[in-house]
Amino acid sequence: MADDLSPEQKAAKDLADKALKDAADAAGKTAADTVMAGMKDSIGAQVQDALGQFVRDNAPQAPAPEQDPIAKLVSPLVNPALARANVMAEAARDQALFFQLNPDALEHRDAILGNWQEMLNKGVPLKMEVIWNEYRGKNFAKFHESASKKDTEKVNAAKEAEGVGPGSPDRGEGSKVLKDPYAASDADLTKALENVAF
Repeated sequence: MADDLSPEQKAAKDLADKALKDAADAAGKTAADTVMAGMKDSIGAQVQDALGQFVRDNAPQAPAPEQDPIAKLVSPLVNPALARANVMAEAARDQALFFQLNPDALEHRDAILGNWQEMLNKGVPLKMEVIWNEYRGKNFAKFHESASKKDTEKVNAAKEAEGVGPGSPDRGEGSKVLKDPYAASDADLTKALENVAF
C-alpha cells in the first residue's frame, strides 16, 4: 500500500507520522517532568547568581595606593600647626569685623580678648560676639549704670540747647531774653532780634 502512493502522498504521510510521533512524545511527558525542568532552570539561575556574587566578593582588590612615607612622618607635626593657623586666621577676621560693628566693645577690648584666649586654650574657639554677650551679661549692672548716665547727659544737653538763653553763643549783645515770644509785642520782638545774625 505504501508503494501505491504518489511521491506527494508519501511526503504528506511522512509529515503526518512525524507530527503524530512528536505529539505522542509531548503527551508522554508527565507533570513531574515539567516541574523538574522548571526546578532545573530556577536552581541553575540561583546557583549562577550565587557563584557570580562569590566571584565579585572574592575578586582581588586593587591595592590601595601607598601613602608617601615622608607624609606619614610630617603630617602629625604639620597638621596641628595648620589647624591652629586656620583658627587664628578666622579669629583675626572675626575680631576685625566685630570691633568695627561694635565700637562700644573697644573700651573692653583687653577683657574680651583675654576671655577669647582663655577659651582658645581650652580648645573652644568662640566667636567674639558670643564672648561679648557673655561679658556684658556678667557685668550687667555696670553696663546699665553707664547707659543710664549717658542718657541723663543727653537729656541735660537737650535741655540746654532748647532755646536761646544766657551763655548761648547765638544770643545778641544787649538783647533781652523773652520768656514767652507769643505774648510779646512786635516792638519787643524787634528789639530782641536787633543784634542777632541769621
